[in-house]
Amino acid sequence: MSARKHHLLGAGLVALAVLSASGCALVAVGAVGAAGGYAYSEGRERRVFAVDMDTAWQAVHAAADELGMEITSDKRTPGSGELAARWGSEGTSVRIFAKAVGSGSTMIGVRVGIVDQSKNLTIMRKIELSMPPGTPPSEAYE
Repeated sequence: MSARKHHLLGAGLVALAVLSASGCALVAVGAVGAAGGYAYSEGRERRVFAVDMDTAWQAVHAAADELGMEITSDKRTPGSGELAARWGSEGTSVRIFAKAVGSGSTMIGVRVGIVDQSKNLTIMRKIELSMPPGTPPSEAYE
């Protein structure tokens, strides 16, 4: 977990302690929930690839197959897709989503568990390697 996430979580716990001592436990729980929500929303990797949605989705499936993921759900529309899977001996949950973000560009996002950035990056790298030869490097999606 990054230093910023630790800082936010620590701030939330301090708020919980201070406010619960003063009788405002409900407000404190909200502060901790907000810190946890931030960590969850930031616990993913998102990249933009200069490929159309069909090509991106093929790369997602190729990467999932190569990594030995057990696909539990595969939803696809013309402009987006979401794949849910279990990965590894622990059956860690994985979500991979894709969305067309312009003519010939697709954003792909990966989330492993709640926050496991190293595994997010492993999967994203495998997706990138599954793109057709000559595909430009991906760019961060903010």
